Amino acid sequence: KATVSVLNCLPPATTMRLGFATAFVALVFGAGAARPECAVDDDCYGGKCRGGACACPPLWTGPQCQVMKLKPVDINATGLMLNKVSTWGGAAVEDDDGVWHMFAAQMMRNCGLTAWAPNSEIVHATSTTGPSGPYKPMEKPVLPNFAHGPKITRLPDGTFAMPHIGCGDGSSEPYKCTNGTTPPDFVKNMTHSMCNVPGWTGWLTAESVQGPWAQQADPSSRGVTIKPVEGSWHKTDSGITNPSIYQFPNGTTLLAYSTGCTGPNGCDVDEGHKHVGLAVGSLQGGFDDLAPFEPMWPEANEDPCIFFDPDSGMWHIVSHRTSEDPAYGGGWVAQHAVARSWTGPWKKATVPPYPWATQYRLPDGTVVEAKKNIKRERPQVIYNRQGRIIGLSNGVMPGADSPLPNAGGDWTYTHVQLFDL
Repeated sequence: KATVSVLNCLPPATTMRLGFATAFVALVFGAGAARPECAVDDDCYGGKCRGGACACPPLWTGPQCQVMKLKPVDINATGLMLNKVSTWGGAAVEDDDGVWHMFAAQMMRNCGLTAWAPNSEIVHATSTTGPSGPYKPMEKPVLPNFAHGPKITRLPDGTFAMPHIGCGDGSSEPYKCTNGTTPPDFVKNMTHSMCNVPGWTGWLTAESVQGPWAQQADPSSRGVTIKPVEGSWHKTDSGITNPSIYQFPNGTTLLAYSTGCTGPNGCDVDEGHKHVGLAVGSLQGGFDDLAPFEPMWPEANEDPCIFFDPDSGMWHIVSHRTSEDPAYGGGWVAQHAVARSWTGPWKKATVPPYPWATQYRLPDGTVVEAKKNIKRERPQVIYNRQGRIIGLSNGVMPGADSPLPNAGGDWTYTHVQLFDL
């Protein structure tokens, strides 16, 4: 078969007129805090140091340009939000006709996120009204259960790749629910084949965003893996998970991934939990760790997204941080690192790139902030057909103060928030 070469806790909600970026900067740095001074450009994480203050590129804000400059979302166009059906993260691409195509994880049989394994399948949904939707899923999934974590990527030659986890061979019996949430008596019983697990990474390719999609990873193997290095921070005889790719025109591909920090060297923080790594190579030739002896961050992280910001000339990795840090309201929601070259060195940001909270603009123009989200994970940037970054998507589990009609239990949706460009 043909292959494509790819290497690649807070108070109740309030109504406010405060801009999203301003609100988050106040949350992180403290209301009325003075802007930190910069001495050189590297103090600005992609911005420029001008007269002791950071001038930020369009995607970023905050005293040192570490916070994504995002807008509140329209309450009627929040991404992929379905009635009594849970979805959990996905990115979107725009076709030549201006139609947006999202590929996301969806929990089949009306279950919530708790039943993601084995109920998750990968679906294709479309929007004709813009990148924030609303999106309508097609009836037939791209991959049945168990398949999860799709990251659609337009390659430099115009074709598409979609790394994901779980081969979707249907060998796992899905749980049955009724209203988009998982009942308390749920018991995970995941009989499965070798590839129908979260630790197996697949690689779908297609000439068109409409498909058909072809699996390039071998279901009888461990899927996409990293070449073994003696003394690595992670095991080298098992698969990776949460893949994200960036491909260059010559076919060389960066692969950001997560896997358990259980190697001979271990980790100083959260040993045994998933950490993030970065590799380079190709699907056919294999991937080499860029830093085989230490993960990207010492703290536990998962679901990395790697991207290049042409306005600043900087590389970025954003991931969901699973380590707890009481300095930010009970835990960082995400972690961020930047580099002038993908080879490094990578500089760890000192604040999260976005908050736990989500903001919604109501039909009358008021903005409601939901501060009690239970989960906000799966970060992915969204590109338009010109290749510009225009949005961020997350999997969100709303909390008690959410204005969304389906909020409750473990119901989730795929949240799309546009940059304030």
